[in-house]
Amino acid sequence: MTKHSYSSTYYYKMTKILKQLRTRLDVAFKRELGIGMAQFQILAALSETGPSSQAKIAKFLFITSSAVDRHQAGLVDEGFITTKQSSDDKRITLFKLAPKGVAALNKSMAIGDRELGFFSDIENKNTNLMNHILAIEAELK
Repeated sequence: MTKHSYSSTYYYKMTKILKQLRTRLDVAFKRELGIGMAQFQILAALSETGPSSQAKIAKFLFITSSAVDRHQAGLVDEGFITTKQSSDDKRITLFKLAPKGVAALNKSMAIGDRELGFFSDIENKNTNLMNHILAIEAELK
């Protein structure tokens, strides 16, 4: 039997939990917004960055430009985002949140609160939870 270190076991458990949380949100977003987590992340990135190129969205999300490309066409077709040519470089297309995309982001907050509301219960029981999460985030920077 292979002996595993604490860090590898912890990594496995965290990866499993994150996958379960992502799947839970993906199902809820598809059911209620008509988009999955990948599309939601593009909307959220545009909310943070403003009008952006495919490359800028990919860099912001730490994914490939081709991954953005797979999802952006559907978001345009469904009216969640709009496109326009960059005034600085005509070869670049910029993506911008459309009103439907803004509405989806606003609704996503309620969906997230409902689907992940148990975190509030955990935090109420352990008021240091957020401090631990922030400390982990700082360590990773």
